[in-house]
Amino acid sequence: MRLTCTYIFLLFFMANSVGQNNPTSKPIRFKNTDTSAEWYKNKIKFENELNLSPIIQSNDSIHLRFKLDASVVDIGLNKNKTIGGQTCTYIYKTHKKTKHSYSTYTQLTHIDSSSACLIFECYHKIANIPTQDSIKSWNYGFDGSTFNIQISEQTSYLYKSYWSPYNFVDRIPEAKRIQEFIDTLYSILKLNEKRHLLMESQGEGFYTNDFFESTYLPSEQTRKILLEQRPNLIYLDSMKPLLIQYLKDTLNKIVSQNPNLVKHSEINLYFSKRNKLIEVTTCCRSKNLLEKIAYRRKKRALKKAFKHISPSFIKSKYTYRIRLLIHQNGVTVY
Repeated sequence: MRLTCTYIFLLFFMANSVGQNNPTSKPIRFKNTDTSAEWYKNKIKFENELNLSPIIQSNDSIHLRFKLDASVVDIGLNKNKTIGGQTCTYIYKTHKKTKHSYSTYTQLTHIDSSSACLIFECYHKIANIPTQDSIKSWNYGFDGSTFNIQISEQTSYLYKSYWSPYNFVDRIPEAKRIQEFIDTLYSILKLNEKRHLLMESQGEGFYTNDFFESTYLPSEQTRKILLEQRPNLIYLDSMKPLLIQYLKDTLNKIVSQNPNLVKHSEINLYFSKRNKLIEVTTCCRSKNLLEKIAYRRKKRALKKAFKHISPSFIKSKYTYRIRLLIHQNGVTVY
């Protein structure tokens, strides 16, 4: 049976009242909120960047805020028992040739009362789960994503955080319930579709959610070019094992005979469709003058070597790239 919003309000109030008797989930009172804490400063900085008001200032009877990858979801139940909310979809577009490393783009979308009601109903299933630090065997990692929950009521404020629940669904029951709730949010609010539409509105470029993963969105012209080149890319991929073996055998001999090539480095080799070496670049930025001199010597040595060798068995219709890792034990091609 579908719960009414008033009944959801009562369930939520009862659940939180029980949770407040547990020291692990006791809310932080407004007057005791540590606004100097690092987590609080980072949260406020993030919300300011998205032009979101702190929910601690909300006048709602209950206000929930869920922070996911590329989305912040707000659900509020006001004193008149009217329920609603909004989704803030956000993306960062990275830049290479400007002083600023990225630009932030956001899109607000209204959440209708029926969807908000359903989210409240689903949230009731995880309302009593304490923050991650109070759950045995739940730890942090170096990457992944963090799911945050903020609960603001008239006299209290609570913040809970969970690092990558999907990593623990097989061994922590609470993580499984939280991940199910996250999946429900994505399904009800179509969060992935919202993110894609926001990227599409900003055009070609590299996009990221929270700087862990990057997505390249090509322009329409680039898509056509990639579609045209697809058969050639499949062909090159099929020839890659043969090309790697050929270059390993050839370059290992060259490196062993040339001291300018021995030092560890990553190199890109660009070949024309006639299999002539047309450019050599490094994958790492040179930090000082000595490294720049060493790279120039290596570049000249490789260009000189490839005047006498050529992977003529490759029949590519376009230019192609090979990446090398040169080290003391030889050459790795990939």
